Amino acid sequence: MERERADAIIAANADRTRLQIALVRRDATLEDDLNLSVSLDKSRLYLQREGAQLREIPVRIGPEKAIGTGPGDVKLAAPRGRFTVAKVLDRSYRWRAPEWLMADRGQPAAAREFVGGLGPIAILLNGGTVIYSDPATGPLKDPAYVMPGAVRASTADLDAISEVLEVGMPVYFY
Repeated sequence: MERERADAIIAANADRTRLQIALVRRDATLEDDLNLSVSLDKSRLYLQREGAQLREIPVRIGPEKAIGTGPGDVKLAAPRGRFTVAKVLDRSYRWRAPEWLMADRGQPAAAREFVGGLGPIAILLNGGTVIYSDPATGPLKDPAYVMPGAVRASTADLDAISEVLEVGMPVYFY
């Protein structure tokens, strides 16, 4: 009986999660203003307005990763929900890499600041999530690596939409 109850709770939570994701996807298509949408299952970023897709960009989604050990560890995962653009960064931005990232990449933590460390263009969202391009310096320069909890796109694609990016622009993750 306890197993059946646990299975029912798990099923209800899964249904709730699917519903929440569907609502975010719907909100993104109904948004009147220009917005970005990131489909995590399709690994695509869309520039859209009122459901019309103006540009489709292939992206790579950072994997889930546990940071730390023990009861105080933090799990980084791709975001879900509605966010807004907090800043649009260019190649002159001095990025300070987190200590856990330096350890994950096997690099010394002493030198953690990198000019252009998020690439020639990056989008910083409220809450700290970042959509970044291909950096030439720092721990993210390896083209095969994507920072956990972040999104990586080609420099050419992000540069193509950079003129319409503005602070406060909605960004939907589903």
